[in-house]
Amino acid sequence: MKILMVVPRYNLTNEANYDYIFPLGLSYISAVLKKEKYSIDYINLNHFNGTIKKLLNKKTIITF
Repeated sequence: MKILMVVPRYNLTNEANYDYIFPLGLSYISAVLKKEKYSIDYINLNHFNGTIKKLLNKKTIITF
């Protein structure tokens, strides 16, 4: 099973912004899923310019 982990945006702009705290809970969930042999891909919406919808569509088309 393929899983896409998404780090949500912390600002309401469509610009990249590196001023945030990474959600530690996603790391814990990711570690458990990897241990159970799931295929995981990630996207951190804070690192890219563009709307959330466009970024997710682009990522899922490329990955899946």
